[in-house]
Amino acid sequence: MIKNKNLVLVVGDDNITMDVLKKFFTRNNYEVRCSDHIMDAIVKLDESVDVIIADYKNTGLNGFDFCQMAKMKYRIPIIKIAGTHEIEKGDLKSHFDHILLKPFRLELLWNSVGSLLRRARYYLN
Repeated sequence: MIKNKNLVLVVGDDNITMDVLKKFFTRNNYEVRCSDHIMDAIVKLDESVDVIIADYKNTGLNGFDFCQMAKMKYRIPIIKIAGTHEIEKGDLKSHFDHILLKPFRLELLWNSVGSLLRRARYYLN
């Protein structure tokens, strides 16, 4: 089956940021799924997801565990969005493909997503 649109899963604890990202990627012809809770994100995660954008604090049943599971099970590229105070030492050596620090320009996120999609297509062929 050929997909018409790339699918981005946005997982975060900031509804304003998720809304901005959903509008931005939808306007640019992407399908977008959003989740503000890790358990909901697990339900929305499947092999059709092309990129995960994770914007969460490292607390509770955390996004780190979710991203690790997504990377191991589906090998999905992951972009972590964080404030400098939210970066943990393990993040820099972990399963994140890109880490963007807040505040960031949407153009930089756009370029990161495009780069990861091109890389994924290259390795699939």
